[in-house]
Amino acid sequence: MRPTPGPPKPRPTHTPTKDPLVERYPFESGAAAASGNSALTGTVSGATTTQGQDGSGALAMSPFDSVSFPAALATNVRGSEPRTICIWAKLSVIQNSVLFSYGTDGDGSEFGLRFASDTVLRAQFGGDAFNVDATISDMNTDWHHYCLAYNGEFYVVFFDGKAVTFGTKKLNTGTANNIKIGPLGGSVDELLVYNQAVSSSVVAALYASSTPAPSTRS
Repeated sequence: MRPTPGPPKPRPTHTPTKDPLVERYPFESGAAAASGNSALTGTVSGATTTQGQDGSGALAMSPFDSVSFPAALATNVRGSEPRTICIWAKLSVIQNSVLFSYGTDGDGSEFGLRFASDTVLRAQFGGDAFNVDATISDMNTDWHHYCLAYNGEFYVVFFDGKAVTFGTKKLNTGTANNIKIGPLGGSVDELLVYNQAVSSSVVAALYASSTPAPSTRS
């Protein structure tokens, strides 16, 4: 006697992984238009269009210019949550140029990259005791690629696809801060905001070819 067949087994389902790339800003035509969500488009103050590192458009900025993005962009990377921000920049005025920043001045309340001198790249975490410096001995006025990654505990600063300093920090950058670029003397291109700490291989790929942004799931 044949056994009575049981109910069919359900097929396994696949839940797609949410893309960790929150937004990309190619800075074409002198604007800070978001490539995905138009509600996250930034406001350009003073900057004009120029040629980017890949031959496409970019923003030319003076030390008095800036770019500000809606607070809704930073809500994707708020508090102590993981994040990565990357940007290309060609600095004619290196010292005191702010590549990007958001948060406040309190210890552990800021997230950004700026140059403290012509050869010192600073991870700005709010307060002298929290800031971290990396010496870039071969820094010059050419195009360079910068990333700051944070997984909720560990941070890594990347310069031209390679880690230049890393460590641990406890950050809380709040919930309603605007990501900003500047003041900065030079040009910027291809700003990427991720809601996870991307790997060193992804950063290396971004440096090798920034457009289009490679997937972090590879």
